[in-house]
Amino acid sequence: MSLTSNMLMDRKKLKRNLLIWKLIAIFALLIILLCAFNKQVPILTNQSEYIARVRISGIITEEANYEKVLSSLVQNPRVKALILHINSPGGTEVGSEIIFDALRDISTSKPVVAIMGTIAASGGYMIACAADYILARNGSITGSIGIILQTFEAVDMVEKIGIKPYSFKSAPLKGTPSPFERITPQVEQEINTVIMDNYDFFVKLIAERRKMTKEEVLGLADGRIFTGSQAVKNKLIDAIGGEKEALIWLQESKNIKNLPIHDINLQKKVGIWQNIASISGWLFPNLFDIKQKIQYGLLAL
Repeated sequence: MSLTSNMLMDRKKLKRNLLIWKLIAIFALLIILLCAFNKQVPILTNQSEYIARVRISGIITEEANYEKVLSSLVQNPRVKALILHINSPGGTEVGSEIIFDALRDISTSKPVVAIMGTIAASGGYMIACAADYILARNGSITGSIGIILQTFEAVDMVEKIGIKPYSFKSAPLKGTPSPFERITPQVEQEINTVIMDNYDFFVKLIAERRKMTKEEVLGLADGRIFTGSQAVKNKLIDAIGGEKEALIWLQESKNIKNLPIHDINLQKKVGIWQNIASISGWLFPNLFDIKQKIQYGLLAL
């Protein structure tokens, strides 16, 4: 074998070894990042008393983990109070109701203070009503008390392009409202009945929690929004302020003072393989495109 051939073989071997070490280094980096991502404030292992801080933001939907984490605070004797930060325009009625109920359970054994951020409207306001004391900034937006269901009718449009939709069903109200069927007076009436039933529940909830008459709430529950200062005047919240004022209230009204505040994450803890896939996708975006495609359906049949 010639000297040139030996040199080529040595170079190939060196490249192969370098590739192996690169892969080992990348894997080690993944493990390090994974450990960092998996860090979470413990709820049940802390040895000292503390005030829990929870943040709810964005559109509110049904999140089973929210209920699970909030329920754990009820059982934790180290948690002496809850400060709830809300920054949400609302969301589903059921999602808001679930969080409201979980917060009311907490309130039976420890005080809950709600602090509104930029916005805490509609379902966000429903959640705030679960608190024993509600604060907002002067410029916070709240209110928007009401229920909405939106749809559209596309019958004329689809017929213009030569498509005629058909629905075969057991009763005329099944599957309504549908974009491919005209909204009849009967459909409109039934939808409004559902909306008003939920609306009545919302109004009664506010009246009970804010110690107002139903008539007082109805005078405010026309969908309009309020600033924080307007909400105070209308008895929808208690005072203007933030976390400092929340701590003062806890100290003066509940004799809870000089306790550390621990952030509690409501999000579900991500599994190890999900973290690896997420980090790997960040490092090699093209390699993991298929994961996103499979998540929403089969790539090919």
